[in-house]
Amino acid sequence: MTIAHENRPDHDYSYLVCVITGWWKDAGTTANVSLSFSGTRGHSARHCLSESVPGKQCFLAGYEDWFLVTTPQSLGELRSLSVWHDNKGKSPHWSVSLLGIHNETSIV
Repeated sequence: MTIAHENRPDHDYSYLVCVITGWWKDAGTTANVSLSFSGTRGHSARHCLSESVPGKQCFLAGYEDWFLVTTPQSLGELRSLSVWHDNKGKSPHWSVSLLGIHNETSIV
């Protein structure tokens, strides 16, 4: 699991994001991948997942990439997830097989 670089120590809520890239040849990307998500009580900031792992290429064909993303407040029940890339690099095309997000914060 990779800690998203935009996370801050004063953020109280955490979300686990899983990105699975397709298995076929050239399904991966060299582009910078970002995401944001929203719920019934707000939305997250933009998170550039590719910048969270300097020197390591993520989003390779057939790989699962896991990220911990934090927010300052609860977003409520999650409703949407947006993911995009900037078309940069030698092989910017990308085939996503699955995206998932789970609220990791338990409130007792």
